[in-house]
Amino acid sequence: MQGVAIRQAKQLGAFVIATDGNPNAICANEAHLFVHIDLKDTNGLIAFAKKTQQERGLHAVFTTATDFSHTVACIAEACKLPSHSIEATEKSTNKLLMRNHLSNAGITTIPFFSVTIHDSKKNIEKKDLEKKIKDSHLQFPAVVKPVDNMGARGCKKVNDIDTLSIAIQEALPFSKSRTVIVETFIHGKEYSIEGFIVDNQFFVTALADRHIYFPPYFIEMGHTIPAHVTKTEEKKLCDTFEKAVRSLGLTHGACKGDIFLHNGKVYIGEIAARLSGGYMSGWTVPYSSHLNVTQLALRLAFGENTEVIHELQKWQKSTQKTKVFCAERAYISIPGKVATIIGEDKVRLTPKVCEFFPRVKSQDEVVFPTNNVEKCGNILAVGKRYTSASKSAEQACQKIVLRLKPNEMSTNAFLESPLLSKKTEDNHSVSVFNFTNEQLLQFSKILKADPLVKKTIQKISRKKSKKIAYPRCISAFLTKKFDVQGRTLLKALIQIDTCESNFFSWVEKLMYTDTDVYQKVWLAFLRGGIQGALYLYDSQHT
Repeated sequence: MQGVAIRQAKQLGAFVIATDGNPNAICANEAHLFVHIDLKDTNGLIAFAKKTQQERGLHAVFTTATDFSHTVACIAEACKLPSHSIEATEKSTNKLLMRNHLSNAGITTIPFFSVTIHDSKKNIEKKDLEKKIKDSHLQFPAVVKPVDNMGARGCKKVNDIDTLSIAIQEALPFSKSRTVIVETFIHGKEYSIEGFIVDNQFFVTALADRHIYFPPYFIEMGHTIPAHVTKTEEKKLCDTFEKAVRSLGLTHGACKGDIFLHNGKVYIGEIAARLSGGYMSGWTVPYSSHLNVTQLALRLAFGENTEVIHELQKWQKSTQKTKVFCAERAYISIPGKVATIIGEDKVRLTPKVCEFFPRVKSQDEVVFPTNNVEKCGNILAVGKRYTSASKSAEQACQKIVLRLKPNEMSTNAFLESPLLSKKTEDNHSVSVFNFTNEQLLQFSKILKADPLVKKTIQKISRKKSKKIAYPRCISAFLTKKFDVQGRTLLKALIQIDTCESNFFSWVEKLMYTDTDVYQKVWLAFLRGGIQGALYLYDSQHT
C-alpha cells in the first residue's frame, strides 16, 4: 500500500526516504533511500527525522493505509511540519479512546466496555464480565476487538458470555496495550468512507460498499465504489462522518471511516486519520472518481492547502466523479501449502479487469482467513455499471484455483475435523459452500450407507462429449449453493474436471473399489470445494 505513496511522492519531485522494521519490506527499494527503523520506535523515528531535517531538509512526513498516523503526527510536531495533531491521531488510532470520545459527543450510542489483562496467563473472571455487561448495557451479539490493531486482526463476533471470555483471550495478543474493547454488534450495511479536512473545509471523496463474510470473523472479500445508496442515505452517511471527524479534532489531511446504516440510523464503526487501505485509496478511488487522493494527501503533507482545496472544489463540480464503478474482490484458500496455482494467466484476459494482485506463490502456507491479511490475492475490475464491475471481478477470482500440496496436516485437519450433531452458529471452518454441520452429517450418512447403488449417481453433460458423475444427494444444491468465490456447486464440479481430467473417472471406480475413499472425496468437496476434491485426488495419487 505504501508503494503508491512512494511513487506519487517521486512524481512530485521529492526525494523519498522510507522506514520500516522489516529490512526486506516490499516496495522499500522504490524509495531513494531506505532506513531500517521500526515504525513502533517513535523516538528513534523522531531523532532520525530531526537529523535529516538539519542535514538535508525535511518537508513532509507521511503514511497511508496503516495505523501509524499517530507516529506521523509525533514526527510532524517535532519537526514543525503539517499534520493532524498528536491528540487527534491518538484518539483516531486507539479504538477505546475513540469510542469514549464519540460516545461523550453523542455521535454513537453503541454500548461498550474495555478489558485490560497484562498477564498472558490470567483470565478475566466471569463475575467481572457480568458486571461490565450490566453496567455498560451491552447486548449480545457483541464484537470483541483489540483497541490498537487493524485489518480485523483479533476481531470476533460472540453470542454469549462464555464465547465472549474465549474471544477476549484470543484478541489480547493482537493488542500492544493488552486491551480489548467489547461492543454491541452493529446490524446493517457497512460502508467505507474517506475524505479530507483542511483549513476547516471538509470533503468526502469516496463512499464504498464493504462486502463482509465468514462470521464469527469479519473478512472483507471486497468493496465496490461508488456505493449503492440513495441520495438521502449518502447525505446521512457523509454528515455523520464529518461530525465524527470534527469531533475527534482532526484538522489537516486525510481521514477515513467504517460506517454503518441500519433502519435509517447511522453508526460509526471507527475513524482513522489516514487514507483507506484495502486497495481503496490507491486504486479503486482513482479508477472510479478520477481523483488522485494519494497525491492530494501528500500535497497537504507538504502544506499545499490552497491548491488542494481548489482541486477538490473543482472535482466536486465535475460530472466525472461517479462515471465509473470499480469493484475489488479477494480470493482465498482452505488451509495447506500451495503446490501449483491454476488460472493466473486467465485472470488478465477477463474483460474489465484492471488490476491483479496475487499475494501467494507456490510453496507458500495458506489458511482460511480469520482476518484481512490472510487472503491470497485481490482483483480489481471497472465497469459503467455497479453489477458489471462486480461480476467481472468475481468471475476473475473464480478462475484462480490454488492446488494444494497433498498429505498436509493443516489441510487434513480442516477437511476431517469432527462434525457436530448440534446446531452451531460458528460455521467458519465447516464448509466453503456454507453447508451446516447437520447437512454435512446427513451427506456423510447417505454416502456411507448407500455408496454402491447405481441409482444414486446421475449424469450431466459437458461439451456434449463428456459426462460428469455426482451423487444424487447433492443434486438439489447444484445451482443453489455457492462457494466462497461465488461459484455454484455445479460450476465447481465442472472446474474440477477442467483442472484434472481423470478425476471423475477415478471417483466412479471408487464406488466399487474403495467406498471409504469415495465417501471422503465427496465430503472433502462439500467442505473444501474444488481445493478439497483435488487435494484428496492428489493425496491418493502421490
